[in-house]
Amino acid sequence: MAISPHYGVNIMNWRYIKLVIRFLIYLPIGFLVLFALLIGTTFGSKITINALDLFVPSLSLEYGSGIINKELSLNAAGWQSNNVSVVTSNLTVKWNPNCILRKQLCLTSLSATDTHIDIIDKQQSRITEINAANTDNYYYFPLPFTIQVDHATFRNIHVNVYDQNYAAKDLVFSGSWLKEGLTLKELNSSDLIISGITEKAADSGIVDKTISQHLLPRVNLPFPISIEQSHLKQSRIEVFDRHYNISDIKINGDWSGTTLNLIELRVNYANAKILTKGVIDFIDNYPLNLKSKLELDLNRSRKSFP
Repeated sequence: MAISPHYGVNIMNWRYIKLVIRFLIYLPIGFLVLFALLIGTTFGSKITINALDLFVPSLSLEYGSGIINKELSLNAAGWQSNNVSVVTSNLTVKWNPNCILRKQLCLTSLSATDTHIDIIDKQQSRITEINAANTDNYYYFPLPFTIQVDHATFRNIHVNVYDQNYAAKDLVFSGSWLKEGLTLKELNSSDLIISGITEKAADSGIVDKTISQHLLPRVNLPFPISIEQSHLKQSRIEVFDRHYNISDIKINGDWSGTTLNLIELRVNYANAKILTKGVIDFIDNYPLNLKSKLELDLNRSRKSFP
């Protein structure tokens, strides 16, 4: 029986086609397996963290333990942009990676120690603030995704915002950061210190210089904040070179732009207890519409003033 001279060529072509098909099938499978190894094993997670630390200039990471797609611990972590710097240690994150498909970051638990957050006061930031102060609408701080935090614990946290300092020995919170703003379902702290708010702020470039000197500095948040429940223990507030040591603060309210709506504010200060409800607008001379109840305890005689 005669064999066609094209028989061998046809076999070679078929083998080549099968090889191409196998390559097209195995290549994505190989990438998926490699990706799973990089985020689903301790060895792969360590390689990934070291690669991010090496090739991403704005990141500084040191692997500790765990795997990326479930629970990861970093001995140290840092991130820096043009005017924001974040440095922390002993960072542990437990999260649900499936939320990324919905453009969400779902954190089951988050903990860290010795966290420092600095927002640097650059000239462009000053211009943005001045422009915001000259308008009736506050500017937004949009996020490309939403954040959900079930439980977060920070020990020894320090935040510097344009030379205004916020520090706490312990800070525990849960909440969400959506497009509508930041909502804190629970906020607890101990040894909170707020400082750096001085009379010089009224003359700085952060505040509109056309405002008269006798007016207080305008405070305008870049995003709305809502607090459903909070308990702040042993707080220290330093305002205009005066110090206030407050043993207990409980807050329920929301802050949008320059307007603070206090649903309920309870303060234990020295020998006084204060209950306040109402609205404060942090512009001009801070106009307010409040209802307060003051209870004093002097020499074991209590007087209540509605």
